[in-house]
Amino acid sequence: VATLWDAYFGFVTFYVWVAWKEKRMNQRVLWFVLIMGLGNITMSLYVLRELYRLPAGTSPEAILTSRND
Repeated sequence: VATLWDAYFGFVTFYVWVAWKEKRMNQRVLWFVLIMGLGNITMSLYVLRELYRLPAGTSPEAILTSRND
């Protein structure tokens, strides 16, 4: 039981960052469902997607502070 609580608190924490980055509500809902349903797989895909979308020459830390269009 403690492991499930730990996992879902981690998912919710990550989702708060995703919700801040995504401006459109439909994107926020989609990512919430995917994160809660598939967990770390979706979280990894989201971070890889954000890294892929970075402009050339931008440091990877920029994904933490910039919002999506």
